[in-house]
Amino acid sequence: MKKIKPRRRRLRINSPVSFGVLCALILLLIGGATFGLAAGVISPAVQAIREANATPTPEPTPTPVVVTPPPSTPTPEPADPGATNDPNATVDPNATVDPNATPDPNAPVDQEPTPTGRLAGHVIAIDAAKSKGAKYKGVSTGTAEYKINFAFADAVRELLEAEGATVVMTRTSNSEVVEPADRIRIVNKSEAELALSIMCNYIDAGSTRGAQMIVPKKNGNLSACDALAEAVLKAYTKATDMPTREVGDSAIRHLTTWPVLNGIDKPVAALVLGHISNKTDDKNLNDADFIQRGAQGIVNGIIAYLEGK
Repeated sequence: MKKIKPRRRRLRINSPVSFGVLCALILLLIGGATFGLAAGVISPAVQAIREANATPTPEPTPTPVVVTPPPSTPTPEPADPGATNDPNATVDPNATVDPNATPDPNAPVDQEPTPTGRLAGHVIAIDAAKSKGAKYKGVSTGTAEYKINFAFADAVRELLEAEGATVVMTRTSNSEVVEPADRIRIVNKSEAELALSIMCNYIDAGSTRGAQMIVPKKNGNLSACDALAEAVLKAYTKATDMPTREVGDSAIRHLTTWPVLNGIDKPVAALVLGHISNKTDDKNLNDADFIQRGAQGIVNGIIAYLEGK
């Protein structure tokens, strides 16, 4: 009896579909092996080559810190006792003065500035006549005479001070009420070398106008009073074109009925600026330009008097 041997089965490809599937499997195996080889061998090599050829980015250079050494204080050299002082040297205002130092007898001494002007060193008294409460007013403007008097007196003060004079005022505002006895006392107790009273006049005659000078009849300086009156009247009328009012043959009158003039013991005179009972004079005496020209004329007259002494 024969033994039955098993047959070996062999793979047979009996159809084109089976053959195509087999070829596809083979290709997949070959492609996978190739990809694995490339990924594991070629890619690291390429990466290594790139890194070897790459240009590195430089790190930022740190900004150097400059340290400035503190200034050294120079050691002062000892002063040469025989050295001459430099006149152009700058003096340190914060320097400490040595209390034991010996003062230089030849060093200049600080002095107050010397006043300048044509009237430097002179002391002049200006009296603004009347005070608040005086009854007379200008017929055109209605301005009280004491206000006009002070406007002129204050303008004269400014000009005198501009020329370097020291001015003594018997009143300094229109609100002050200063009696005649007080005005006399202010002038006599001052160091004034002359006094000028400034005033207006009012009379019951509207056509009368013009400037006058009044001087006392009793004064130890009558000739000086007359000289002051002449100089001031001449300069005032020249500066303002104001006419003079003459009584008799002169516009300078000597009266004993004026207590202020007769009580002052210095060369003194009173200027009548004009008549506020006259429309023209009243308008002029309230005009700012006229006041300034009149004040300058009065100052010119005072200067002329002092220069002619």
